[in-house]
Amino acid sequence: MTASLQQALLTRIAQQRPARLLWLGQISADAQAWLAKALPECQLTLSETLPEAQRFDLCVIDGPLETLPRKEGQALIGQVRNLFSSQLLIALRPNVQQWQETDLYAQAVQLDERLVEDEQPAWLASFNLLAYKPAPDWLNARFWANPEMFDKFRW
Repeated sequence: MTASLQQALLTRIAQQRPARLLWLGQISADAQAWLAKALPECQLTLSETLPEAQRFDLCVIDGPLETLPRKEGQALIGQVRNLFSSQLLIALRPNVQQWQETDLYAQAVQLDERLVEDEQPAWLASFNLLAYKPAPDWLNARFWANPEMFDKFRW
């Protein structure tokens, strides 16, 4: 990972300040040292594959999507999103496995930044369950139940 994508990724991690961070893929020694200094309270779990099921505040995928076939990469994103964390950051070089933006959108992942590294495109994408679909105003008990009218009217 070159400096621009790495810097964007580390900046986003520092903004979110996770207590427990899962990093899937390769991480440079410099990035690991920077995380330890910037987030001393953060428990960092480094892994090349998915660990045993446990929840993390934030998961980062950097690298595995370039080595897996696209279908398996989409399955990995889905597994991490559904089982490991409600927040996800993805560093992706789309030309390696011919990723399209729609492949990310299909997993409810939004493309945040488009960067260029070594004359190749690089993307920083994210998923945040809390910001994914806010509850609409009409979805509350006030509009769904009217106990005062239960004996008076039949719908």
